[in-house]
Amino acid sequence: MEEQVRRRDVGVAGEILRQAGLNPERDMTQASHAGTMPVLEDGLFPAQGEIRPKSSWIVPLEIVGAILIAGIVLLLFGGVVSRYVFSMPLDWIDETVSMAFIWVAMIGAAIAMYRNEHLRLATFVDMLSPRMREFVNAAALVCVAVFLVALIPPAIEHAKEEWVIEMQTLHIPNTFRVMAIAVGALLMLAVVVMHAVKTVPKAQLMGAVAVVAVAALAFYFLSPSLRGMKVGGLVVFLAGLVAVLLAAGVPIAFCFGLGVMSYLAFGTGVPIGVIVGRMDEGMANLVLVSV
Repeated sequence: MEEQVRRRDVGVAGEILRQAGLNPERDMTQASHAGTMPVLEDGLFPAQGEIRPKSSWIVPLEIVGAILIAGIVLLLFGGVVSRYVFSMPLDWIDETVSMAFIWVAMIGAAIAMYRNEHLRLATFVDMLSPRMREFVNAAALVCVAVFLVALIPPAIEHAKEEWVIEMQTLHIPNTFRVMAIAVGALLMLAVVVMHAVKTVPKAQLMGAVAVVAVAALAFYFLSPSLRGMKVGGLVVFLAGLVAVLLAAGVPIAFCFGLGVMSYLAFGTGVPIGVIVGRMDEGMANLVLVSV
């Protein structure tokens, strides 16, 4: 009975591998020797049918992230006990947890970028031919890189401005907390650039850069008209542009980030540094930390 079940499962797995365009006998044999099934990824960073080895600089980030998460849990638990059991609230816990959380969020975003774990819509990309799919994936990489490149300068400026603001209980500049946004963006940009250089053909990469540049120039020259449209500008960027980016397989978070950034840059006179401030404010919410 066990042998029949095993053969049936192998047959199902083999059919899945055949549909994925792989050799079931070869790949399943290799997987049995390795002790794990091959990972089949199809996303912003297409895999080659095997588990990607960890880079030397990703492991320290994972360790730091794990330590920060453990620290947040312990601090929140200690804060609850001190407040409701001993009636001795520790005010410094809230600021410490808030600072740790923003670092966890940005480091985790970089790790998720490396692991290809940012949520994305691949339905439409999967319908394309292999050649066109590769080009669209390259364009998605360029879009993510553009967002990060545009985000880093205001993030650094925001960190500089926060130097004069002292955290109430820790008595250190708020820069040590908000600089996580710039560091996280730099880490994600490094992941995107390294992956693009290693895996994307130069011709496709240059073509994707050209397409994104043409789109940006078009929005730039149309910005006077877009600013006069008011509500129409919102529709163009937060509905039209976001929909196109979603269909192209850009991670969902970056779709909305690019939509908002494009609207601020081309549809209004508001500086894009507002995005950094909103990110800072959102990740400082202790309710979000608790969730």
